[in-house]
Amino acid sequence: MKMTHLKSGLLYLLLIAASSFSFVACDDDDENATEDLKSAIVGNWEITSFKVGGSEYMNNTIDSASIEYEAYTGTKGDFTQKVKYKDEFPEESIDGNYQVIDGDEIKMTSDGETYLLETTVNGDHLQLEGSQDGKSLVIKADRVE
Repeated sequence: MKMTHLKSGLLYLLLIAASSFSFVACDDDDENATEDLKSAIVGNWEITSFKVGGSEYMNNTIDSASIEYEAYTGTKGDFTQKVKYKDEFPEESIDGNYQVIDGDEIKMTSDGETYLLETTVNGDHLQLEGSQDGKSLVIKADRVE
């Protein structure tokens, strides 16, 4: 695999979560969970683990990575993801917007592409889960103060 292809793929791995989620009508618990996630996700997150198909990319191909979720304005919030590859300078950046859907799902849109990720925030720990090209995708991050 050519390194340039790998790099462009890695930059979008956070966003890529090909999925078949079923949507159901929201009840009060789902609405509360959605509001909770909207506030819990806001902030700067340092990515500590980036696994695709069980293979770890942090500290191998990726030197450092982070994502910042800004507070909602209207019906969406903005995000910025930064990735620094071990063999390149400067870091690369992706900007887009996000929406919290059905309590624990985040719909992220950047460069005309839209993806869904199951999201868990437990205090200062964030986990994003999905699949990419038929492989499991698990990203873990810690809140940066």
